[in-house]
Amino acid sequence: MATGHVWECPQFLKVDGQWVLIISAMDGDKLSQVLYAVGDYDGSEFVPRRWGTFAHTDVPYATTTFQDK
Repeated sequence: MATGHVWECPQFLKVDGQWVLIISAMDGDKLSQVLYAVGDYDGSEFVPRRWGTFAHTDVPYATTTFQDK
């Protein structure tokens, strides 16, 4: 999976016991897509197990996450 040349607005969080990285992947000065990776984090290194596409458009660009009750 192509992850672009630059990652913008990364979000790193734990969801249902799994670590998730969300990025806005840029190709040059154009947003190519918003991607996510689910993987393992040992406190110093994140190792993605799988990648997926969060969106094929720029609609969720610069997504912000937060934890709620």
